[in-house]
Amino acid sequence: MNKLSHHISIFILGMVFFIPMQVHANAGAYAGVSAGQATLKRQGNPDETAVGYKLFGGLHATGPFAVEVSHVNLGTYFDGTTSEREISGNALHLVGKLPFTSRLAGLAKVGVFSWDVKHSSNASTTGTDTSYGFAATYILLTGQTVRAEWENYTDVGKVDATSGNDMTLLSVGISISF
Repeated sequence: MNKLSHHISIFILGMVFFIPMQVHANAGAYAGVSAGQATLKRQGNPDETAVGYKLFGGLHATGPFAVEVSHVNLGTYFDGTTSEREISGNALHLVGKLPFTSRLAGLAKVGVFSWDVKHSSNASTTGTDTSYGFAATYILLTGQTVRAEWENYTDVGKVDATSGNDMTLLSVGISISF
């Protein structure tokens, strides 16, 4: 993990655990953590799954929109042999919120994902591609929200016209507003 990713992760994790839970739900900023199943959609091969997680934070802009940053770990995968690849990166999304009730809302997001594929040979491949996702959120208590989310990251690992694979992350998490 590079230094910037490490510092962003520490900052977001710190906000999640050290900010008092009695905060106002409609405030401007939020932070959270989620975990679930990441899936590598291999071209011409069976899909492969791993445990993935995400640390995220956002700032409500105007109306139903927010800007969200996240550090995403999409798991470790094998290259058909014994060599491993760990896939992670940072995302920046524009998020739109559609309230269904006073506690339940839907989210849609679109943005960019700056990915890093670390190989077991200590080589690394990096790039930036698009990402998008959908979520349902439910406010538990003032400032605490549960989020179930599906995200798609396109062309992760792409170094030529045929090498990239899409990845998805299906996760459940919690966030707090402050």
